[in-house]
Amino acid sequence: MPVIEPKPSQTEGYFFTADDFGRDGATNRAILHAYREGALHGASLMMGQAGTDEAVAMARDNPGLQVGLHWHFNDSDPLTVDEWPWEATPLAAGWAIGVRKSARDLAVSEAQAQCEGFAATGLKAAFVNSHHHLQIHPRLWPTLWRLGAELHGAWLRLGRLQFFQKTIRWKMVDAAASALGKRATAAWKGRKSDGLWGLDRSFKMRPDEVRRAVALRRPGLQEFMFHPRSTEDQDTRCLVALRDLRAGS
Repeated sequence: MPVIEPKPSQTEGYFFTADDFGRDGATNRAILHAYREGALHGASLMMGQAGTDEAVAMARDNPGLQVGLHWHFNDSDPLTVDEWPWEATPLAAGWAIGVRKSARDLAVSEAQAQCEGFAATGLKAAFVNSHHHLQIHPRLWPTLWRLGAELHGAWLRLGRLQFFQKTIRWKMVDAAASALGKRATAAWKGRKSDGLWGLDRSFKMRPDEVRRAVALRRPGLQEFMFHPRSTEDQDTRCLVALRDLRAGS
């Protein structure tokens, strides 16, 4: 089938993003497969990881794949220190950044180093987001928003959470995220996504649910978040099953 590339300056419609590009070789191969054989539009690149150099080479060989910067502050290899001085969970990282100035200083220096590393690749940043969504941490906004703005033309993952499941658990998450999101949206003056789908289906995205969500035609840019880890995992198979939606219109 012919390849239909997404619009580089897309601000409306839907956009399928794969997180953790560069994490390792298996993730890279899964993302490339989801792009070449499926509906994937873009991938979020992690700097300084085992597969980063390979991912950059893949992006250069596949210029239609839009690449964004994926800030990471936990569950990863940092660039400026040997290891994170907190546990791998986002809760531990978020708590440390919230209460300790030394932790915030480290996160800020890391964010800067990761931006510089991305710039050194020569790739254009189509968007910016972060591992485990720590880009919405209120203690990091003053720096991250400035750094994001310096990635000229990149849009920020800041859309209202949209859920496939309507359980009490996700309604509570929605309420908490909405409170943070309103403050974050007021602080960010650049382009952003308007909706983010997939938090309640992490690693378990379903093509039938995605199709129904796309058919709703919600206003603005609706981002669908995937986490391919192998060429046969559920998220990768979902993207391949959705390949007729590649255009993103």
